[in-house]
Amino acid sequence: MQLNLKARDWHNWLSVLLVVPMLLVGFTSIFLAHKKELGLNDIDLTPYVAWLPGYGESGRRAQAPEVRSTATLTDGRVLIGTQNGLFEVVGTSAHAIPELGGDQIRDIAELPWGIVVAAKAGVWLSQDGRWQRVVAGDAWNAHRHPDGSVSVTLKDRGIVSSNDGREWSPPPRCVRC
Repeated sequence: MQLNLKARDWHNWLSVLLVVPMLLVGFTSIFLAHKKELGLNDIDLTPYVAWLPGYGESGRRAQAPEVRSTATLTDGRVLIGTQNGLFEVVGTSAHAIPELGGDQIRDIAELPWGIVVAAKAGVWLSQDGRWQRVVAGDAWNAHRHPDGSVSVTLKDRGIVSSNDGREWSPPPRCVRC
């Protein structure tokens, strides 16, 4: 028996063997780069793999709200701002505040005239137990000043301030700055 080793045959078979891993890497990179647009992260496999060690517990932890900020008010109430809304602690349970349900809460500030909450959907104000959005936009923090005013940082507008929660304007500019 005679072996017929042709260089072209070896080259062809070697290229076929090497192109398969390259295609796998290429397709994987496309799926990783476009997983959000393709909706690849929207599939919850937790019910199907809960029997595997670690998966069932991590699925339960994913459903728990991620705490972003807390505030203990002067009347003793406790507010908890989470990734999924604002909650008021009553006894040993937390009750969701429906107006801010599902909104990402970033900061809470209590003032003499009300409670100000900085959230992804804007600045919210609670006066007399009623919540309403007073400034639209992506709000990041609420800072209480000693004079009773509050400043909130908005993503697109910068810092806005208010003395009563109704009128919001940029803070006065520093003359010496």
